[in-house]
Amino acid sequence: MKNYFKSLQAEIWQAFQSSKIVGHFTVKGQEREIITSRFLARHMPSFVEIGQGVLVDQSTTDFSSLTQSTSPQIDILLSMSHHPSLTFYGGTRFFFAESVAAVIEVKSKLTTYESKKEDSELDAILKHCSKVKQRTRQIVGLFSGNAPSNKVPYYVIAFEADKGAEELINVLKRRADIAGLTDEQRKESQPDGIFILDPSNSGTVIKHISDHQIRPANFSDNCFAGGVFPNGGVLLNLWLTLFNRINDIRLLEFPSVNYAKKVLDINE
Repeated sequence: MKNYFKSLQAEIWQAFQSSKIVGHFTVKGQEREIITSRFLARHMPSFVEIGQGVLVDQSTTDFSSLTQSTSPQIDILLSMSHHPSLTFYGGTRFFFAESVAAVIEVKSKLTTYESKKEDSELDAILKHCSKVKQRTRQIVGLFSGNAPSNKVPYYVIAFEADKGAEELINVLKRRADIAGLTDEQRKESQPDGIFILDPSNSGTVIKHISDHQIRPANFSDNCFAGGVFPNGGVLLNLWLTLFNRINDIRLLEFPSVNYAKKVLDINE
């Protein structure tokens, strides 16, 4: 298995390098999302759909209020195919929070720019993550162990990064300190994990919370643990982590009655 993921990471990295010949920024970004989606499609269970769209919950009764600022488009979602979603005629998808095992944001290069005035990719991620975390799942049905989080897990896959995993943990802590966040608030507002695929800088950063059974332990702070994973280890860690998130919700029920009461304004 180890050699398989080592070979797979080399394959994905070569596809990323090939995408660099494209000059068009948007096309280049789409190409890297496709690379990631194809990896996931090959390695996720058949009942998991790899989609792209907007995340909604029981509070989203008025779609006209949704904007890119309040409900940004999501690069990749892992959703349960046996749960409902809404599709407009133009193909835009709306996914319910209860149906989504994980949200994934794909970055060509994760930048931090701590000494510069312009926004970094990390700044954009933190803003995007905070919007996703505003959506709340209703936990109904079966689960093993502790109840899954009522917040949809948010992960970042970066092909390259200007920091290693240990430095990223320190940057996330400094960002939280600047924003005046407690450790508990960090757990609610910062990404659940970051995976760097660059073979020369392969690393993983994952939160210290009970529903993350797969986590590195080379270095850590109060909220995150990090590790260096060469030779395909970061990809294996990503794969196992996503499987855990799928297992968290695969037996949960879609709370259709609760949605009907909310949307139709039915009082008991």
